[in-house]
Formats: sequence, structure tokens, C-alpha cells
Amino acid sequence: MIKALLAAVAAGLISTSAMAASVTIYADDFDGNVTVYPGVTGAILGGVVAPANGSYAGSNGKSWVGNFRQNNSTGNPAAPTFFTFNNLPAHTALSFDFMLGFIDSWDSTNGSPSPDLLAFLIDGNPAAALTTATASGNVSFYAGGTQIVDNGQIDMHVFFSDDLVDMATAGFLSFAHTASSVTLMIVASGAGWQGGSDESWGVDSFRLTAVTPNGHIPEPATVALLGLGLAGLAASRRRRQ
Repeated sequence: MIKALLAAVAAGLISTSAMAASVTIYADDFDGNVTVYPGVTGAILGGVVAPANGSYAGSNGKSWVGNFRQNNSTGNPAAPTFFTFNNLPAHTALSFDFMLGFIDSWDSTNGSPSPDLLAFLIDGNPAAALTTATASGNVSFYAGGTQIVDNGQIDMHVFFSDDLVDMATAGFLSFAHTASSVTLMIVASGAGWQGGSDESWGVDSFRLTAVTPNGHIPEPATVALLGLGLAGLAASRRRRQ
């Protein structure tokens, strides 16, 4: 009985642990290396491919090097960039990850002219609004992202300095999700936004991952099953004594 119980617990642990795994849905380094999960259709609309200046490493194998996707649109709000993906496999959560560049003369929320804001919307819902200070002002907000470059040079327009942020640690970019499509929209706005050659933004090493069936992460049900098994084992031993 004890062996059978332990076998059942082990079987439950194995089968339930195979319930979640992170898979790459889409990845693009804008240097010609694109990965697409089978059956998924995706598009990045808005902005242009531009050459990076220097080489900077981020987490999860990301880098800012070669080319990146730049948006230097004018207006308030400016023309956005859309990251849209359809026919996603069955999943319970999604994560966006990329290097984010704040390029040229960002004036934060208290500089002149300001504010300069970068808004993120996921499936049309506002998720975060970021800013930085490379020209004037003193407020920098990355919503949990990790700054890699502070007032350096990451593009070929070297008159102004730039900031670079690794967005892997930005919590709002990882979220529960089950629908078959997702859209991330990034748009610059604010009364101080000028765009063009004065200020812009860009992304490199873009990646979308999903938590799908097939993995090695034990679910709560596994823990409960293991607890029941151990309780039964203890009761069996007490009866024998």
C-alpha cells in the first residue's frame, strides 16, 4: 500500500509539474534574426530600423548592437509603434522583454519643455508611462526596468546623450493572459514632446514569451497531492504500530 501510495504521489508530481513552460513566441534583434512560434502570425508596425552606436549587453541574452527599431514621430501623441501577435498557442501568461532606448533630448516631467512621456498599452489598456532626463529635468521613471546606460551614446546622432534600459525587470510587462492575440502599443506623448531629430525612442532584442502547457513547474495541486500522500503514509505507519 505504501509503495502504491508513493507511486501515485510521484506520478501526480510528474504529471502536474508538466503543466507550465516558457516558450518563445516571437523574437527579433532587427539584424535579420527572427524567431516565430509555429502557427503564430505577428507584425511590428511603426518606426524604422536604425543603426545603433556601441554594444551593450542586457539580461536573458539581450543586447543593444547592430540595428534597432526607432520611432522618432512628432505630434502629441506621436504616431505609435504596434507589436501585434495572433494565433497564440494555449497559454496562461505572457511576457514582453526588450532593451529600451531613450534617445536624444528627453526633458522628463519637470524640464523644459516637458513632459516627455512614453506610454505602454497592452490590448488597449494603459499599463505604464515612463520618462527620463537627458536634456533637462531630473525625474527618471522606468517602471522597474534596469538602467544600463546613463547619458551615453546609443545611436548615431551624437549631439545629445541617451539612456538605455533593460526591461526584463519591469513587472508590468509580465501578466496573466489567455486570449489568442495580444497587442503592445508604445507611444510618445506630452506637451513637451517634439520628436524627430530632437528626441525619440527605440527597442532592440525584442522578445515575447508565453507560459504554455509543457514544463517543469509544480502546480499548487501537486503540493496538495504530496501532502495527502504523506498524511496517508503517516496514518498507515501508526496503524501498523
